[in-house]
Amino acid sequence: MEEKKEKTTLKEKWKDPKYKAAIKLALYGILIIGVILYLNISRAFSSPSGLNDNQNIANEEENKDLLAKIDDQNYEYNINITISHNPNNIDNDTQSTNNNTMEDQTIITDETTTNENASADESNTQEPNPDDTIITYQGKRNQNIITVIKNNIDEYYINDDTYYKKINEKYELTNEKDLFDTIESRYLNLDNIKEYIKKGQVEHNTNDGTSILTIIQVPINTIIPSHQGLEEISIEILEEENKLTLTINYTELMKLDDETLTNYEVKIEYTNIGNIEEITNPTLQ
Repeated sequence: MEEKKEKTTLKEKWKDPKYKAAIKLALYGILIIGVILYLNISRAFSSPSGLNDNQNIANEEENKDLLAKIDDQNYEYNINITISHNPNNIDNDTQSTNNNTMEDQTIITDETTTNENASADESNTQEPNPDDTIITYQGKRNQNIITVIKNNIDEYYINDDTYYKKINEKYELTNEKDLFDTIESRYLNLDNIKEYIKKGQVEHNTNDGTSILTIIQVPINTIIPSHQGLEEISIEILEEENKLTLTINYTELMKLDDETLTNYEVKIEYTNIGNIEEITNPTLQ
């Protein structure tokens, strides 16, 4: 009888509007607390990503100004590309070809681009050795007209993406592949490099009053969205008076196609910025 009376009492309590309102209020309170806990936990897990997103936006705004001084496409430039392989993974024919290439090329070293502040990144840069492949480009640009000498031998003239090569004192029509037969031109294209910079994170920045050194790490999956790895390339930007040097370590990117690579470094030096006079048309055939 007491059990039946207790059940009846609970039913009677539920019929009481105040009791029912108190129960609903308690349930709503539990729901609100659960939502707050969920949001706090989610924020805790997502905050690093959120900070990275904000940092990326800040870096993008900052990096837009890093190369502004050469946006007018008027400058002189030197490009030095160093490619190293693991000799244990190269057959004799390939190694012989690289050695022959070295004999035919003059390695250009520019001591003026050395900066004491760059020592933080020097440990990651390999010194050239006799088995390295070295490619050099020296040229001038004034808007859409470019003159360039490849490996101190072949001379080219480019006008609105039309390529000419000097043969027997005359410039004959050629193509982009003839000039960039080892490296794809997109990896030397200034507009592309700017995009890489905007997608990267600033890892190092120093200003000694006469020069500014910035080192940026760029995830490869921001360059190749289909890539699932976490590898990065590094871009070193050294700004001096009327002189800009970009040192790009493409090793991890290039290793996706060639696992024998141990170093793939591109160094681009821009000088005489804004001081290149009109480039006259050579004799074309």
